[in-house]
Amino acid sequence: MTKYSPYIRRNDYFVICKQMRGDWIPNFAEGKIYSTAIDGYLTPRISHDGYQMLDLDSGFSRHSIMVHRALWVMRHGIPCNPDMEVDHINHNRQDNRLCNLRLVTVSENHRNRPEKFARAEAIRAEREAGATTAELAKKYQYSPRMIRNIVANERYVRELYPGTEIKPRLHLKSPAKGGYLAWRNT
Repeated sequence: MTKYSPYIRRNDYFVICKQMRGDWIPNFAEGKIYSTAIDGYLTPRISHDGYQMLDLDSGFSRHSIMVHRALWVMRHGIPCNPDMEVDHINHNRQDNRLCNLRLVTVSENHRNRPEKFARAEAIRAEREAGATTAELAKKYQYSPRMIRNIVANERYVRELYPGTEIKPRLHLKSPAKGGYLAWRNT
């Protein structure tokens, strides 16, 4: 619980108001929002990190609203805790269908990143090959305790988090420097 728990997000309020006035009509099956003002579907812009965003002018200021959060709020209402996040189950930030969205905590949302699972699998493989815990901790910049938890399958186990599979063409580059995901040209 944070100091913001008794409050709601301003953008969630704007979305509810747009829906209640009949300005926005959600299409949950396709993950789109229909606008009665323009008599068509809203065209979202893509943010720098790949999310679909809508720009909203509230009369006194402009706001950016994530399409997936707007759809969640229109279907399920405003979450009781403003710290909750709407997560894409299949990790495709363009897929805003309601069946692909779930409400999670911030820590749950950070825990299911595919690149963390790829790093964990690399750590397990190197440990099996004979690398020591101290070497792995230094190489991956984790604590020795975290390395032991990963090797013991207490952290980043794919079976516990559906939707964390890495696409076959995706691979980890430079794992010793923290790693990043890159597309393999095949």
